[in-house]
Amino acid sequence: MECGDRTAQGTASAGERLRQAEEEIGRLQRLVGELEALAETARNVARIRHDINNPLTAIAGLAELLLMKEQGLTAEGQGRLRMIIESCTRISGHLKQMKPTPVDAAAAAPSPGART
Repeated sequence: MECGDRTAQGTASAGERLRQAEEEIGRLQRLVGELEALAETARNVARIRHDINNPLTAIAGLAELLLMKEQGLTAEGQGRLRMIIESCTRISGHLKQMKPTPVDAAAAAPSPGART
């Protein structure tokens, strides 16, 4: 094999390696974009969960207080308060199931340079 042939062959294989590296960079950039989108979704879920849970806790707590303290409640009124408490408990259970895993929590951490 002549020197020129080896140089051409080396250039071709270097070109192929460069093309493969560029493809890998593109694939990794797409993956980073997908992970950033998932992290934003995790942050949104955490915010929504928090925004629902806070008033839900107040509603359930006030309904329980009314049920315990109000002497003149009718049976129908007591039943409605129990229904409110049960509904709050059910929704709270769904919210707890949405609790982020450690991986989700890491993804939900604000990304560098993100506006909060």
